[in-house]
Order: sequence, then structure tokens, then C-alpha cells
Amino acid sequence: MHLSTAFTLGLTAAHCPVFQHKMTWEQRQREEEIVELQKALSDMQVYLFQEREHVLRLYAENDRLKVRASTSRLKQSASFDMCAFHTLPFGDAV
Repeated sequence: MHLSTAFTLGLTAAHCPVFQHKMTWEQRQREEEIVELQKALSDMQVYLFQEREHVLRLYAENDRLKVRASTSRLKQSASFDMCAFHTLPFGDAV
């Protein structure tokens, strides 16, 4: 007998051992699915946390590189200014 037929006839587990077995089996299946989904969710939360940490490290590295590039440009500009000053003819110093 199909489960929907048993429900339609108002049969319960007390009336039909096959029905009881089927319901127990289906409940176990759902419980196993829930456990698997909970594990998958947990794994994804760990992965998401790791990715967020990685993004924060990348932002920090990007900031350091920007500071380094800015400092390098300032040093380069200062060096160029010194070289330009030394190459001016005497008396033309600004």
C-alpha cells in the first residue's frame, strides 16, 4: 500500500507495520540529509571565514604597496630634483 493511500484511508503505524517501517525509514533518510546539509553549511562557513581573512590580508598588502609606491615616487622626485639642481650652470640656481 502506498503511503498516500494509507493516509487517505486514515491508517496509522498502529494499523500497518509496513507503513510504520516505511515512515521510520523515511525519517532516518531526512535525518541523514539534515546531518549532511549541516556539515556542508559548516564547511561553507569555515571556507567563507578563510576567504574573508584572505581578502583582509590582500587589502593590507595593497595598502602597504600603495605606501611603498608613494614613498618611492617621493624619493625618485627628490633624487631628480637634486640631479637637476647639480646640473644647472653656476649662477642659475633657483
